[in-house]
Amino acid sequence: MSRPILAALFVVATVATAATATAQPALTAPAAAPPAERPASSGGEPASPERWLAVGALSLDGAQVDGARLQVDLFGGGLIAAGLAGSVLARGDQVMDTEVPAFAGLGYLAATVRLTGPLSLRGQLGLGGELSAHATDQATAMSADALSTTLITEGALTLGLDVGRHWGLTAGPIVQSAESPAVGVDATTVTWFAGLRHR
Repeated sequence: MSRPILAALFVVATVATAATATAQPALTAPAAAPPAERPASSGGEPASPERWLAVGALSLDGAQVDGARLQVDLFGGGLIAAGLAGSVLARGDQVMDTEVPAFAGLGYLAATVRLTGPLSLRGQLGLGGELSAHATDQATAMSADALSTTLITEGALTLGLDVGRHWGLTAGPIVQSAESPAVGVDATTVTWFAGLRHR
């Protein structure tokens, strides 16, 4: 084979080798891109419904404890919630020289708004019934007709203060109106509530 042909073959082989070396990185699979980070929510954590469970003391005149109340949100949460409340309050009639407490249970609809920082404000409207003693005759005070029920409606406005991630303090007035109140008890009463709240 003549020298010009050998020289041409050498040049072609050199060019082909250089082209292969240059194209090699393009043939390799590209490195996997790092996983994209999920954007953080504005609050740092996903929002969850604020269903309240509150328990505390009731006071008719603000100077002494006259009863207790428990309430729990069953539906909704956050801005609007619905639930049940139960309370026992010493505002029944005097039966055999003993004041019999009144027991109340009702359903309520509540709206809660965040104020500033750890403060929140809740308004509630409720409807239910109350079981109390109506002593028409002191001698037969333990008879079946000494107990009666009455329809009650209520409105409440309570202020909440967060003292932890889930716990807080809550307090405010509860205005109740009874259709047939016990003897010596006003049809409309203002009861003050103060206690603990969990959400």
